[in-house]
Amino acid sequence: MEFHYDILDLVGLHEPGKEPKVKESAKISLPEKPAKGEKLILGKKKRKFIVHDVEHYSGGKINLVLMEADIEGY
Repeated sequence: MEFHYDILDLVGLHEPGKEPKVKESAKISLPEKPAKGEKLILGKKKRKFIVHDVEHYSGGKINLVLMEADIEGY
């Protein structure tokens, strides 16, 4: 299955009234839809991520919102 994903820029995430910005976006193929909180290792550089949210849109489009897991102590 192909998914679109956004990687959040976590700088300033905990400041009141500030929404997280998207640092990077791309598409990826995965065998199945990951669940919120699931850990993923992506790309040639083996970057570690945690699925922050799974957004569903009309037409069956699914967007994954990812956070870099190194920040979260993967």
